[in-house]
Amino acid sequence: MPSILLVDDDELVRETVAGILADRGYDVLKAAHGREALSILSRAVAVEAVILDIMMPEMEGIEALREIRKGWPGLPVIMISGGDRSGWTDALDMASKLGADRTLPKPFTPAQLIAEIDAALAAAKR
Repeated sequence: MPSILLVDDDELVRETVAGILADRGYDVLKAAHGREALSILSRAVAVEAVILDIMMPEMEGIEALREIRKGWPGLPVIMISGGDRSGWTDALDMASKLGADRTLPKPFTPAQLIAEIDAALAAAKR
């Protein structure tokens, strides 16, 4: 199964989403912020998709998305955000405009998450 890089500053979200992905057979790498994600990617780790939160400390998801697009332009990126609760009502729309392949608002169901990953991976293979 593909390796997925999961980037979210909330440990509970990371562990919950990682568990959902692991149950589906995905190999999951975890990062707490964008800088850590870029470090993992730069070590030539075979990652086939990234799930990237928008609002994080040290390096927010939008900044990390820009860097991922520069260094790994074909890598599927799924942006996630619960930003609507904090006033970022268009955060996911902005992420789409800046190059995210898919977006998913928090909270989401396991089925929604898997559907977005499957769609992103299928599109990348075309």
